[in-house]
Amino acid sequence: MSAITEVATNGYGERIILNNNSGMVLLLTPCCDATGKGGGTGIICRKCHEDVDPVFGSCAMLNKGLDSVRSWLLTCAFGDDEDSVARTEEALTALFAVSVG
Repeated sequence: MSAITEVATNGYGERIILNNNSGMVLLLTPCCDATGKGGGTGIICRKCHEDVDPVFGSCAMLNKGLDSVRSWLLTCAFGDDEDSVARTEEALTALFAVSVG
């Protein structure tokens, strides 16, 4: 059985996914809309194999709670300035709108 994955985009064009089978929440790479993986030089795009930011090789687990996902997005993905808080809330709102709807 393949994973059921929800994909959402916040108002900044950043794409976030939720794997409904594993509960993993990840960001997609800006270059190819793919996940990241470990490579010889660090984290690479799973599709084009170019180096990407290490955040694309990390994830949050939904079973740890929404606050945990929010914290991961703020500290690892977007940063914790005022603009990043808005980006995070938009990403979470968009993600849960498609996962529930």
